[in-house]
Amino acid sequence: IRTVLDAELAVRRVFEAPTVAELATALDESAAVRGRVVRTTRPARVPLSHAQQRLWFLQHLEGPSDAYNMVISLDLTGPLDEDALRQALTDVVARHESLRTVFADDAAGGAYQVVLAPEQARVPLSVERVADEASVDRLMRGAAAYAFDLTSEIPIRAALFRLPGELPGDTSANTSADPSSDPSADLSGVPSDALPAAPPDDLPRALPPDRPRAGGADRSALLLLTHHIAGDAWSRGVLVRDLTAAYAARVTTGRAPAWEPLPVQYADYSLWQRDLLGDEADAGSEIARQLDYWTRALEGLPEELALPFDRPRPAAASYRGDRVGFELPPGLYERLVRVAGEHRASLYMVLQAALATLLTRLGAGSDIPIGTPVAGRTDDALDDLVGFFVNTLVLRTDTSGNPTFTELVERVRARDLEAYAHQDLPFERLVEVV
Repeated sequence: IRTVLDAELAVRRVFEAPTVAELATALDESAAVRGRVVRTTRPARVPLSHAQQRLWFLQHLEGPSDAYNMVISLDLTGPLDEDALRQALTDVVARHESLRTVFADDAAGGAYQVVLAPEQARVPLSVERVADEASVDRLMRGAAAYAFDLTSEIPIRAALFRLPGELPGDTSANTSADPSSDPSADLSGVPSDALPAAPPDDLPRALPPDRPRAGGADRSALLLLTHHIAGDAWSRGVLVRDLTAAYAARVTTGRAPAWEPLPVQYADYSLWQRDLLGDEADAGSEIARQLDYWTRALEGLPEELALPFDRPRPAAASYRGDRVGFELPPGLYERLVRVAGEHRASLYMVLQAALATLLTRLGAGSDIPIGTPVAGRTDDALDDLVGFFVNTLVLRTDTSGNPTFTELVERVRARDLEAYAHQDLPFERLVEVV
């Protein structure tokens, strides 16, 4: 809407005006358009974005670790051209400045971005021949635990594991693309989940697990490892898509892909973000306004939820985690969507209300704060960019007074829409204040 109609429409107005006619009226009353992210003249030292600043601080505090590594693993079939893969990785890093940025301290104790020239940013790619898939899993976990030194290393590396081809008729392996006459390996798989990066114990497989490999097909597994300071969940899809395009171009034409230039780079976003938010010392700045909202919204927030855990909290976080997957039956999903529509709420709001109800029933009390990520890409110039844009919002649910579920959804909707209108405040700064 901002790009095409040159108008500003808050998320709240979309929920309040769900028809085209109502939206047209809302657009006539829209506020002034906020500044867009554009290429800009850069200072000698480009500051970190607020999100990057927090990770940089943690690296200084804790030292290099794998806690903020993001993992993508791709199962590949067919002959693989290693030289073309190396060139494709170079092409992707040349396209995205965030993947060839290192970080340096300044005299004032802060940090700034140092964007390397493409020829200075060689992506480390190790190649190893392995005997079986069990060895691949073990080696991938080891590779995923690599600790980046952000002062001297670009925040991306790759590892390729070559498996022996299968004998004719052997269909025991089950993660592959359908082979064809194309002489290149299939790099078309994209991680099925657009969620924050899985821990090393849950490496996401890029290709669907339900198609058997043809006998004799070459097999490889590719691990792409990035540091969170250079990417987020959305970036994973962009990264794999661009690597696929670059590899296809290198294999078929021997040249780099004919990409349209990206409208902006991450450094442009960092400068735009600081200009948009302004200075906290200025009471009229956007960051001061949003900080005031969140300070009031989270006043009296419980320090932790009193849930019946089956073991004590550790003194220090181990960063070991896992996922528990489950599916909603189609009929239940359709009913939930219908409930959301009836209350002019999103499906997420309905599920948030249900989760708050469950946690209250389990003994967590009636004040339920839930942290949730938001993409943070509030300008379409950022859609095709690899970078760290995601932010975290604290969505607080009040379950007191024995409300009906309809009443609870209304409470959630009101709180969430307020939160979305103040989503630019970096979570890192909010934690420091609250």
